[in-house]
Order: sequence, then C-alpha cells, then structure tokens
Amino acid sequence: MSQQVYDLIQSDETARTAYAAADDQAVVDRLNDSAVVVHENHTRLTATDMMSRYDPAESSQVLGTLQSSSDPLVKGAYDSLTGNGLDMAHPLTQAQIDLVGAAGGWDQALIDKVKAEGITRESLANQSLGRDATLADVAAARSYKEAAVVIAAIYNDTLAAIESGTVTAIDDAAVRAAIGI
Repeated sequence: MSQQVYDLIQSDETARTAYAAADDQAVVDRLNDSAVVVHENHTRLTATDMMSRYDPAESSQVLGTLQSSSDPLVKGAYDSLTGNGLDMAHPLTQAQIDLVGAAGGWDQALIDKVKAEGITRESLANQSLGRDATLADVAAARSYKEAAVVIAAIYNDTLAAIESGTVTAIDDAAVRAAIGI
C-alpha cells in the first residue's frame, strides 16, 4: 500500500510538490480533493429519469426551459430527453447546461445538479485506494521511498564491488565488508 500511495503522490504535480516540501497535510488534502478526478457518465438521461431524481419544481423548471426554447439545439436536447435520452457527458451538452440554465433562471445548485448527471468528480485517493488518504499513508510512503533509496544504494554498491573485483563470490560477509555495511 505504501508504494501505491507513493506512486499516487508522484502521479500528481501538486501532491508531488507538497511531498517534496514535506507538507504532508497538503499532500493528504490534494489526494482527497474530490474535484481532481473527473469521470464522464455516458449513460443517456431521460425525462423520466430526471423526474425520479429531482423534486417536481426542479424537473418542471429544467424541462420547461428546454421545451420553451426557440434554439434548435436546445429543442433537440428536449426531444432527446423525452425520447431515448440525452448523453449528459457530451461536451456540447455540458457547455449548453450553463447557458440554458442561466437563461432559464436556474440557480447554480440546479445547474450543478444537472451537469453532475454527466460528470462525476472523485478524489485521487478514492479512485486509487478506495478511501481517503491519511497522514499515516503519507508517512508510510515516505518510509517506502527511504527504504527504496537504501536498497538501491546497496544494490549499486554491491554491483560496483563485484565489477571492481573486490568481491568475487556472493558471500554475504564479503559483500557487507566491501560496501561498508
């Protein structure tokens, strides 16, 4: 697990920078930030789905705005919602939600709720570990890294001793003496 956390830290520039600065709390905060990883949900949302997930006022506001629009793209979105469904993750759909919502007088919470039908946000930790990261995870990652550095140094020193002829056989005592451990 400590290697997994270390690799996760190294995969994100912000986490890596905080790790290098020894700001473990900033590392944990970044790994647990639910706005970092975005998943697109390409399932098709129908008007029936919307009415079952939203309160009646929200459903009426969204569907009413779409139905009453004179814009052909918005009308097409309404037709899709009332037909086979609309891909809420499509970039054009996501872009139009802000515009249509603002024009329809939707509050930001409703705009965000409709956009969330197509986009799910998840933290790096939850995606990789299945849970939030902790300070103990970062400490374990540091221990893993420190051990990896020591092991790499011993390996390199051992190879150098063999190549120089200082050690001619793999004898634990001879290797330890040659590399000074």
